Amino acid sequence: MAQQTSVKGLVERVLSPGSEDRAFLDQFVRYLAAYKVVEQNLSLFDRLARCRSVEEFASVLYECVRVKDRVLSRLEEGVRRGEYRLAFDAKAEDVGRVFNVGSEAVERVVRLAAENPRFVGSVLASLALSYGGIVEAERRG
Repeated sequence: MAQQTSVKGLVERVLSPGSEDRAFLDQFVRYLAAYKVVEQNLSLFDRLARCRSVEEFASVLYECVRVKDRVLSRLEEGVRRGEYRLAFDAKAEDVGRVFNVGSEAVERVVRLAAENPRFVGSVLASLALSYGGIVEAERRG
């Protein structure tokens, strides 16, 4: 029963709109969605959802954050060229601000994962994969 109660509390902290944890999670979800579109590496999301330890979770985070500058740069360039469309009113110059993930968000997500890495990884991966704020433009030809 204690495990179920702790998961329930974690669910509330992670998924409640307006919670501080949710704000950091959302920041990470936006970045992971950009990573998905630009890098086309879905195996990272599978590994994130299967994490069994906080060490494994941190390792997967490192892998995706390691290429952050490249991902944001390619996304910005792709928006400028019309390869990607943003589903909200933003310009290419806004990409770095909207999709960037900072060290504070990484720290917060790792702290959450320390409580239950598989749950937090699964939620992050699921939300990022279902994020509709970036779409590839239809290619003609």
